[in-house]
Amino acid sequence: MSIDGRDDDGLPLEAYLAGELHGESRARVEAWLRAVPEREVLIGRFIAAAAGGDDRSVPSAEEIVAPIRAAMGTTGASASTQRSAARSTSSMPSVPTRDGIARRLFLPSTRGLRSIRRSAVLGVLGLAVLSVAVLRLWTAVRAWRTDRSSHTYIAARMQRTTVTLPDGSRATLAPETRLRYDVDRQGARTVALVGEALFTVAPQSHAPFVVRTGAVTTRVLGTTFGVRRYPDDRATRIAVLSGRVTAGGHSAPVVLASGAVAYATDSTVTVSATDDPTEATEWTRGRLVFNDTPVSAMLATLGRWYGYEFHLNDTTLAAMHVSVALSTDHPADAMNTVKAVLDVTMTFDGNVITLRPERDHGGSSRNTRTREVLKTPQVEVGR
Repeated sequence: MSIDGRDDDGLPLEAYLAGELHGESRARVEAWLRAVPEREVLIGRFIAAAAGGDDRSVPSAEEIVAPIRAAMGTTGASASTQRSAARSTSSMPSVPTRDGIARRLFLPSTRGLRSIRRSAVLGVLGLAVLSVAVLRLWTAVRAWRTDRSSHTYIAARMQRTTVTLPDGSRATLAPETRLRYDVDRQGARTVALVGEALFTVAPQSHAPFVVRTGAVTTRVLGTTFGVRRYPDDRATRIAVLSGRVTAGGHSAPVVLASGAVAYATDSTVTVSATDDPTEATEWTRGRLVFNDTPVSAMLATLGRWYGYEFHLNDTTLAAMHVSVALSTDHPADAMNTVKAVLDVTMTFDGNVITLRPERDHGGSSRNTRTREVLKTPQVEVGR
């Protein structure tokens, strides 16, 4: 069947394959080929094989013409077409195929082959230019999306800063904190946190707000809560001031209501029975509150806030737990308080402070009593 609905007998496919058609005749055959994709595939196979110069892969006349006609629903060509094909193939050379049977081929003339090769080269170049343009456009779109959906905020040593996230949520960052905010295609808001931050989340019922600290995930819809996880911390501390959150690592998430303080590791969530979430976030108001905190952990926090580097070689003193509140704005007063509480001498060398015990703390009843009185009872969930 032809392009106008009549039988396809009479279409000069052989002449077209040989590159001998021009003008209206060539346009008529090309329109007929474009009407069904399979025809163009078969013709493309012939052209690619011929242009490549690999005779073993060149399809025969029967392999090209018969399937093309069959694609139109024609069971066979007319007798005149068969006679024409027989006359045409009788003068064509034979080449061995993979099955060892010699087949006669429709091969284009030298001029036709040159035209085919030139068209093929131009087509490949056009596709290459188009591919490069598409690649550059896609790269630009990805960069634009990344710039709009990903934001990083950093608080340096001795710095506290408050930022407004793109969704309207607010985050106050403690010193040496890095926060990366991302929004995925579904609108979910994700924060990757290293350090400590207090979040006041803008409610969006369709878009959860998730804070990731290592393997621990804290998920909320709208609330105020604090999260802390520095690289040397063994657990993520979550303090909920209002609303509710869920927290968990590889274990099932645990729901934390307003007023809860929890410590989450990869496998457990430990809820404190006495820790106060307000005290845990007092640093946002200029006070560092330590409640039954190991001396080594307290000194690490003071180093971030005041810019000091503490040297303490007494392991007994480093393991002792203390409770004290210090101002973030008055480092000198804070050091005097620490010196009195720990009963140590301090040697200053630039920003390096070396602490030495005034006397043996190992047998001190005061230190033992401090540990007993301030020891925090805890309830463990999720193991």
